[in-house]
Amino acid sequence: AVQPCISDVWTIVCDGEFERHQAESLESYDFAAAELRARMPLGSSELSQWHMSEARRSHQYFGELTAALQQRRKHRQVAQLDEKLKARWDAAGAENARVGDQRARVLIATLYRDVERKVHTNEYPDFNAFERDRRRVHATFLEQAPRHPSAVCVLNEFMED
Repeated sequence: AVQPCISDVWTIVCDGEFERHQAESLESYDFAAAELRARMPLGSSELSQWHMSEARRSHQYFGELTAALQQRRKHRQVAQLDEKLKARWDAAGAENARVGDQRARVLIATLYRDVERKVHTNEYPDFNAFERDRRRVHATFLEQAPRHPSAVCVLNEFMED
C-alpha cells in the first residue's frame, strides 16, 4: 500500500479549510443579498455596484481567512469563489428583474384603471381628452415605476394592448 506523504495530507487539510472558508465568504454575501431583496427592484447600475462591493468584501474576507494556507492552491479556490459569486449575481439579477416586472405591472394597471373605466363607459367627449389622460398615466408611470429596463417593456406591452 502507498503511504501518503506529509505534503499530500497537508494539501487535503488545506483543501478542506479552503472549502470551509469559501462557504463562510459566500454566507456573508448571501446575508447581504437577503437584506437587498427588501430594497428590490433596483436599477441595473445600482445592483451592479452592490454586487461589486459585496464580491470585493467576500474576497477580502476569504483572503483574511486563508492567509496562512498554501498560496499555490489559493488561486484555484479564488476562481471557484468567483464562479459561485457569479451564480449568486445572476440569481440576484433575475430576482430584481422579476420584482421590477411585477411592480411595474401592478403600477400600470392601477394608474390606467380610471382611463379604462372612462373608455368602457364612453365618458370621453373626444379623442383628445382620452389622449391627455393616457399621457398623464404614461408620465406618472415613468416617475413612479421601478428604475429597471423591464418597467419600460411592461409599459410598452400595456400600451400596445
